Amino acid sequence: MVDIHEDCIKLIPTICCWYDLLGYGAPFVESSWNLRDPKCITNFQRIDKIGAWHWGVLSLPFGPRMVLNDGMAACMDIPDNLNDVYLFLTYFESIINDYDHIRGIDQASGYPGVRGVISCGDRYEYEYSDTGISITSSAERPKTVFYHPREFQMNTAFSKAFIIEESGSKAGVSGSNLYVDQNVFSMLDSLLKKCDGSVSSKTDNDRIVYTLTYNNEWFATISFFKETVSYNFKGIQTVLLRFDEIHSLPEELANEAAYLEGRRIAQMEQDMEDEDY
Repeated sequence: MVDIHEDCIKLIPTICCWYDLLGYGAPFVESSWNLRDPKCITNFQRIDKIGAWHWGVLSLPFGPRMVLNDGMAACMDIPDNLNDVYLFLTYFESIINDYDHIRGIDQASGYPGVRGVISCGDRYEYEYSDTGISITSSAERPKTVFYHPREFQMNTAFSKAFIIEESGSKAGVSGSNLYVDQNVFSMLDSLLKKCDGSVSSKTDNDRIVYTLTYNNEWFATISFFKETVSYNFKGIQTVLLRFDEIHSLPEELANEAAYLEGRRIAQMEQDMEDEDY
């Protein structure tokens, strides 16, 4: 085995997700991959209803997202700067909440939903430009002709998430569910211990509950169904947790802010009515 030295090869610990719309390929197969066939209309409508992937993280610049047809990947590097840990946790929490958001929109429209996997690993950058190479066309408008996003280059977390999701029900990864690689929480625990935090877990009735703390304060509680998936395929050997629900500090703060804003508006309306009298 080749020994990897940090001074010659820089490996970056990372967490990635891959979300994929279920049953999206069927209309294409039925139409012989002809987008002008009326059978494809349902796919146009489906994508339009979802809009943009990951609404919640659009304002969080911590990690990139890559959309490819009916799939979406997001990459979150483990931060070297401990001042970035809270933003990292917020991004991680938003990725999970956005899965619920996308699944809810899709299923409310009568579609089968989305399956997702979050895994962890390392990545190695072998190209250093940010997004791609652009040229100037005859219309003098820059046009990107080559894409090679750094965050997804030789990224084992992305590869594992994609492989696990694609393996489907034969490997125990079924339905419109979000599966989290148990190793993700080991990686998070190592990070949070540097910030007076931790990851703890307990089994409560029919749920496995993980609690994340940061700076000696509660950050999030994530629950999973008790039945886990022992996954062993293509060199990936891990335990997968099937997501149930999440409660988090950012969610509570957002709800409190919305409540206070509602109170403020109600008071303004009342003051205006009093002035009219």
